[in-house]
Amino acid sequence: MHLVQSQEKKCLASLDLLQKGEVDRLYYLSDLLLLSKAKQLHLNALIEAQMTLGLLEDSLQQPLGEAI
Repeated sequence: MHLVQSQEKKCLASLDLLQKGEVDRLYYLSDLLLLSKAKQLHLNALIEAQMTLGLLEDSLQQPLGEAI
């Protein structure tokens, strides 16, 4: 399971616990913060992959003689 998806499930579960009074708001907010961090890491990975793809495309467009 993807990190963001598992953290979303955990947030929903902790929200349910918060609404039942079984955990405090800080517990829920901590899970929400972890979800935000997971989303940030995911976006950073996508950006890095896109940049790498761009570099690969650039290198494929150069003749082999120019790369040496």
